[in-house]
Amino acid sequence: MANINSLPSSILEKILKHTLDVYDLTSWSWQNQLRLLAVCRQWREIAQPHVHEMCFIKLREEFGYDSDVSDSGTDIDDSYVLLDTNIDKVAANGLCHWAKHMHISLLWPSNPLAYINEVISKLQTSNAQWSSVAKLTVWLTSSSSDLDTAERLKSESLDNAVIKSAQVLLEQLPNVSRLNIRAYTMNGLAEIFVSQLAAHYAPQLRTLKCNIPLPLSPLHFSDTLAHLDLQLGPETGGLLSQVHAGSLQSIVLSNVPVDFAWRYFIGDAADGKDNISFRQLESMSLSYAGQLSRHRDVNADDPYCLHFPKLKNISIQGCPENCEILHAKTYLSKMNSISITGSYSAI
Repeated sequence: MANINSLPSSILEKILKHTLDVYDLTSWSWQNQLRLLAVCRQWREIAQPHVHEMCFIKLREEFGYDSDVSDSGTDIDDSYVLLDTNIDKVAANGLCHWAKHMHISLLWPSNPLAYINEVISKLQTSNAQWSSVAKLTVWLTSSSSDLDTAERLKSESLDNAVIKSAQVLLEQLPNVSRLNIRAYTMNGLAEIFVSQLAAHYAPQLRTLKCNIPLPLSPLHFSDTLAHLDLQLGPETGGLLSQVHAGSLQSIVLSNVPVDFAWRYFIGDAADGKDNISFRQLESMSLSYAGQLSRHRDVNADDPYCLHFPKLKNISIQGCPENCEILHAKTYLSKMNSISITGSYSAI
């Protein structure tokens, strides 16, 4: 009977990668994956880069029950913060160079400095170097103690401390080219923290995903940005000529103002003054909101023509009556899917 180790290394690598959970790692599941390295020398050589590819620091809230009883006769919930990470072991074993993806989950109370500094402290463990990390995922979630607090603490010193902490974090992860931010908190400090990350990484990003509006005006994206997934808003309705149209392969925009102007994308020199060509774009998803931009460049209404020569999939929700995309130059014969809802004239 043939032994699994008789398979070509490339096939064995695919099998071992298939057994790894790199999406929802915990210390327990990661420790289980380490068992692959103890099977034999061949498995260790093949699996080790993949087992250490994702590093994570997760601060989450856990709930228990106090033996005391409230006036209403119900048990009182006790909450505590749990730190879950594999950073210590990866750094202690000198395997930071295998790390490609850093996942950071942060509780975000009214004053998040203690949690940010805890993350920084972990990244600095054993003088670790994280220059190989190319993808950064950041999740921010409110703590239960803040659910009834509508406003964050208003303090200039706190704002500045969050900015400084963000800059220290950035120093630990200098080569990020894929940034994924998911913030589930109304705390205004989250916007300050996230804006620092986006502004620093923008010139080197190939992928940007963010579900809270960013102040896009100071961002200077590189001409290699390929995947853009943003939530806009009245304050960020214009991209202010900082996104290169020619490099984008996919674009997802939500909460788009109805008067959003595509002139804010930069065309290539070959496009000419009045043409903007999305030469590589294959997928587009737009979700319009029934509101106008609060800040709009007076030149946004100058005539221009949009080109989407490779567009294959398009989805538009809440399509406004005069949507510019419907009048752009596309090639319907190349389309795989078209989904449009809203008010629009026949194409």
